[in-house]
Amino acid sequence: SGSFVIFRRDGSVEVSARADLVASVGGSANLVAAGAVAATAGTTATVTAPTIALVGNVGVTGNLDQDGANLGFRGSAPVPKAVINGTKTG
Repeated sequence: SGSFVIFRRDGSVEVSARADLVASVGGSANLVAAGAVAATAGTTATVTAPTIALVGNVGVTGNLDQDGANLGFRGSAPVPKAVINGTKTG
């Protein structure tokens, strides 16, 4: 099929799939890297979870679209979008 897994003598592992690659874990999964971790998707990368925590410096290149009802910054509790009443001149 052209897909392969290589277990190297230095302890590294390479996985290459020519079609979809599916990893399924019945419990928790941890990815720990001494160096950088890079993920590249040809179209869309989706992460679905009740809560996602990004710890450290997070850089966004491109658009950041927040579709939730509430938003909080710098440790503040998330709050709904403000509703402005009145006129522009008032």
